[in-house]
Amino acid sequence: MLIRNGQIIDGSGNPSFVGDVGINADTIAAIGSLENATYKLEIDASGLVVALGFINMLSWATESLIEDEKSQSDIRQGVTLELFCLNLFIKKIF
Repeated sequence: MLIRNGQIIDGSGNPSFVGDVGINADTIAAIGSLENATYKLEIDASGLVVALGFINMLSWATESLIEDEKSQSDIRQGVTLELFCLNLFIKKIF
């Protein structure tokens, strides 16, 4: 899949830029200017932001994950990694 012309935020701390993101299966294969690339599926993201994923550093979704094993509420917001409150867990162990 190729996402073209999106405003890319890559998480590096550098300013965002307009570019393309090439995805092969479940892996980001290329980021940048891919004007000569062709893919089976191409999405025009002109005027849209393309972010490579967000980390929820303090997730309270433990109950919702038990109820909805697919975590749709977070995935639909762009969250790709959840860190749960480990302090409560550590206190129970020690």
